[in-house]
Amino acid sequence: MKFAVVGGGVLGRTLAMELLPYGPVDIWDPHPKNGRESSAYQAGGMLAPYSEREKGEPQVFALGKASLELWPQLFDKLSKFGLHHQSQGSLIVAHRRDHGLWHEVRDKVCHSLPDQSFEEGPAHHYEAELSANLGKALFLPQEAHVDPRSFLEASYSFLLEHGVQWIQERVPQLAPGNVPVLFDQYDYTFDCRGLGALQDTEDLRGVRGEAAIVHAPQVNLHRPVRVMHPRYSLYVVPRPNNRYYLGATQIESSSNSPVTLRSGLEILSAAFAIHPGFAESHIEELCVGLRPAFFDNNPEIRVSGRFIQVNGLFRHGFLLSPIIAHLAAAHVLGNHDQQLFDTIVKDIS
Repeated sequence: MKFAVVGGGVLGRTLAMELLPYGPVDIWDPHPKNGRESSAYQAGGMLAPYSEREKGEPQVFALGKASLELWPQLFDKLSKFGLHHQSQGSLIVAHRRDHGLWHEVRDKVCHSLPDQSFEEGPAHHYEAELSANLGKALFLPQEAHVDPRSFLEASYSFLLEHGVQWIQERVPQLAPGNVPVLFDQYDYTFDCRGLGALQDTEDLRGVRGEAAIVHAPQVNLHRPVRVMHPRYSLYVVPRPNNRYYLGATQIESSSNSPVTLRSGLEILSAAFAIHPGFAESHIEELCVGLRPAFFDNNPEIRVSGRFIQVNGLFRHGFLLSPIIAHLAAAHVLGNHDQQLFDTIVKDIS
């Protein structure tokens, strides 16, 4: 079989890796191979399904748990190409004045989880440099994080080494019943364009996320820290060489305009409040990304014969891509987890 993957973000690349053992793969994407134009480039890279339970999305939790088990295979494949990742868990914290909120979130996250899947204790017990103004921390040891930009670089090198062709052309229209003739050469075409499919997908929308990337030589954190607040939650995600990703907002808007002053102040002041060393950090980027989402914020695989649309990963692109890629490929290959498969795959022929 021969496959076309249209869209070279985290999902498209992960799907290409999933399909490689079964035949040649071409990736169609007009943008640079470092993925700078994809939403993945601006992502936080958290692999945190347990933390996401607080949002009350059971499908994302089920898919996220399954996907977390697949990530070690990607770590093994990509580490020699420079992938940066950590599997040291994550923390959920709050300031003492928000103690009630922390307990509320803790109960939502830990509901029905076995006791051994989490710990709680003083925040500084898990990260010695965290501010004394923080109360308890919830430690989720199974969670991990990946540096998105190193993933984009490493995955491109891996795919190139394994013979994937990267066709830097824009596909202007791609939809069920409207697949360009040039794709007749493929047995299956997978549409992984994210918001690139906006004009072809009526129920797709963009959700704005704003973040900052800072260089903080005085800060030494080893795992992501999620700070709860009545208006928002902030992630502080470590990256190599004392860089930190601070974010992200979630705004119902498809505007790609620069970060607003309000959002920037909230993100940066929240980081400073958990570690005073952020006061002397240098802001390297204020970035905006648009996440592709359907109306219920759940991903879908929509099948129309040999054309398969995979979209709607919302804020969970890195977390969910391995399992979504696995299920999309399983539709073609016929080996899948029926329960997960039935929740996400829809025949729209």
